[in-house]
Amino acid sequence: WYEPDHHNISFSCKSCLETENNGIRWYPYAKGGGFRRWYGFNEYVVDWHRNGYSLKSFKDKNGKLRSRPQNTDTYFREGLTWSALTTYKLSLRTMDCSIYGGGGAAMFVDSGMKLYILGFMNSCVAQFYLNLINPTINFLINDILALPVVVGHKDEIEKLVLECIRISKEDYDSSEIAHDFRCHPMVALTYGMQFQNSVTIEEVFVQYKNIAESRIAKLRTNEERLNALFIENYNMGRDLSPALEDKEIVLHRSDIAEEIMSLISYAVGCMVGRYSLDKP
Repeated sequence: WYEPDHHNISFSCKSCLETENNGIRWYPYAKGGGFRRWYGFNEYVVDWHRNGYSLKSFKDKNGKLRSRPQNTDTYFREGLTWSALTTYKLSLRTMDCSIYGGGGAAMFVDSGMKLYILGFMNSCVAQFYLNLINPTINFLINDILALPVVVGHKDEIEKLVLECIRISKEDYDSSEIAHDFRCHPMVALTYGMQFQNSVTIEEVFVQYKNIAESRIAKLRTNEERLNALFIENYNMGRDLSPALEDKEIVLHRSDIAEEIMSLISYAVGCMVGRYSLDKP
């Protein structure tokens, strides 16, 4: 998304019909990625000008179509997406106003069950069943549809899932690769701090590191609580533990050297006019 003209990208399109006459060329493209739950991997865009005319008309020298977009009636709908091919566990994320394909699979559920299904699919219970149904590294839609859904503790689960999405989005948007990035988090932190004298980068970093560590701890607590609730729903207390592996929490872990480099990158962005220090 950071390569085309930003004014020629739509992050709010709701249907293919809108692309017919709005004059916008580029649209978000969910094509999978590594392991990340709840939110993220939103850095790609695809040319879908005039309802994908260029892609639908893309032919080789012999006149044979080289592109065949599928399930276009579900493009831009609110749904859930995941990386179909992974070397680790299944991880679902929210998706909206986006095209999907390539290594990114998608599913669409009733809005009243979306948060519950997202929580279930990211739980150890769903992973347990998936390992029985398809013990490979390729998670297909038929594998997902084969999972049994037992509803219980719905209100608490939905509340926890919403908080997990918020935490994951805050973490993802703190990086310049996110299209919702507005200000370096350490710079933004200084807007709310009161200083009698000048402040050092180290002092701000300590506070930012504390915030990042609190975010990691909160997400772990939420996910382990979700696991416990689904284990109870499925009566699998003897088979599964709600505890997470450390590598299941993929939020940013602050490092002073990395933060200095990102601050320099942000400073360059301010110098060339990409960002502004007038407001966070």
